[in-house]
Amino acid sequence: MIKPPAVQFPCGIRLFLLVLLATMCGACDAPARSGPGGYLYFGSGNYLGKFSLQDGSSQIVAYLGDLSAIAVGPYSDGDLLLTVRRVVNRQDTRMIGRFDVAQNHYKTLFVGDSAVYLPDREITVYDDGFAIQTSRIEDRERKITTVYSHGHHERVTLVTISDREILFQVGGEGGNRVFHYDAATEILTQLDGFSAECDLEGALWIAEQEQVLCHRPGDPRANREYRFVSSDGVVGDGLDWPTENVFLPVAYLPEKRLLVLTELWQGRWSTKARYGVWIYQLDSGESYRLAKDQYLGKHVVFKTL
Repeated sequence: MIKPPAVQFPCGIRLFLLVLLATMCGACDAPARSGPGGYLYFGSGNYLGKFSLQDGSSQIVAYLGDLSAIAVGPYSDGDLLLTVRRVVNRQDTRMIGRFDVAQNHYKTLFVGDSAVYLPDREITVYDDGFAIQTSRIEDRERKITTVYSHGHHERVTLVTISDREILFQVGGEGGNRVFHYDAATEILTQLDGFSAECDLEGALWIAEQEQVLCHRPGDPRANREYRFVSSDGVVGDGLDWPTENVFLPVAYLPEKRLLVLTELWQGRWSTKARYGVWIYQLDSGESYRLAKDQYLGKHVVFKTL
């Protein structure tokens, strides 16, 4: 059998092809690496999902029907606190509900834009669009207490810092205002120094350091420098993310001193925005990508099982 002659390229073309191949390989993913384990529950449209921090896989936990999941948080007895969106009489309505993981069941609790749960007093803190409210069951009846009233649908961000305390941020035309609230003592404190240095949108509380990991006030896409800030506004060390893409910390695993980050990136040959998932070691600064294309949103819940 006569073999066809091998194709020969001029030296210049061979060099160009080698450079092109090297460029393409540089865009390839690194070899797969196992993560720390556990799962992140997240919302994606009409679905509640579960993402494996071991192998980067994901699965659907529940279909929410006409509800669209916006945020997922921890609730009592291992259940989840969901912020959802539903169109009611052609109006976009946000609601807070409890999702029973074992029974795969959702129940609406309040009409509100966002919420967190404080297990120490079994209190739910939520924003109803006009004020920060607390809700708890007392003598078999629900008791609602107003913590702070604000302008109609001003931007509100809630960050849990202990079983009984939160930081919350109210944003308007005059800038951000940040407050500390202790649900046990019902003491509210405005943190002027902190609000000048830290934007709570996309922030995480690092308990053992008693600091918030956050970026400076402003658009997080324009300001990618995350650093640690204490509640009195003292700025600590900064963190260097692994690439020039936009990163957002979504979870902190204190037992292993690990951050879970989402990365907004774009393919070399495509204009489609994608979201990667990275693991970042706080102590060493080591990082690696666990998933190339997985949307988690901004608010997730970590569970070991």
